[in-house]
Amino acid sequence: MQFMSEVVPDLVITDILMPTMDGIEVVRQLKSSAPDCKIIAISQAGPDSSLDLLKPTSAFGADATFVKPVDLDELLETVKTLLSR
Repeated sequence: MQFMSEVVPDLVITDILMPTMDGIEVVRQLKSSAPDCKIIAISQAGPDSSLDLLKPTSAFGADATFVKPVDLDELLETVKTLLSR
């Protein structure tokens, strides 16, 4: 993630399934290069799915996870909570 050499974000919201780099790798790289960065991972496949992609994301350092469709009020409250830590 080349941008990380220029800017270290306070918080990143990432999807898990993406074309170039999956969200699990994004979480791993972020936690390695910017351990204080808060991460929220989002996926269509969650705990009630046969393909639970959020569990390994949490294991690699995501601070919060959401299953789509995301409740925007809950997401905003989570962002506020994570940034206040």
